[in-house]
Amino acid sequence: MDLGIIGSAHAAPDPATLQPVITATVGAAAVEIGWGWQGYGAFLNQLEIQVDRGDAAGWQMLTYDTTPGYNDTAPHPAALAKWKYRAIYRVDDLRVGLWSAEVSVTVGGVRGKTLESQERPGSRRGSGCFFSAGLAG
Repeated sequence: MDLGIIGSAHAAPDPATLQPVITATVGAAAVEIGWGWQGYGAFLNQLEIQVDRGDAAGWQMLTYDTTPGYNDTAPHPAALAKWKYRAIYRVDDLRVGLWSAEVSVTVGGVRGKTLESQERPGSRRGSGCFFSAGLAG
């Protein structure tokens, strides 16, 4: 008995031209790497993500990810640095397709003035006056 329920067949991607799309966003404790299967999850096993942290090491392996979305939890440096990311799909431990476009973020450094470093109303610069926030605990 034919019920007429046939799902649409999704053709396999061309492994020579398949290219992941990634994003990078700096979060509170991690750089969030966004990615997806682009509809080809049935044909792919994982995504290889590499990072260049702006040091002499160049591109380094970050992870092999099997679930879309990854958090790079490496500690951010004290000085500002530009971290770049790129990725490529993998099938059976082999790279397939093309590397993604590189994405970059700026991490580290001072992200704004702290309470102690802000000039406060009523304080006098160079007067030897010390301001305490007096926060109750």
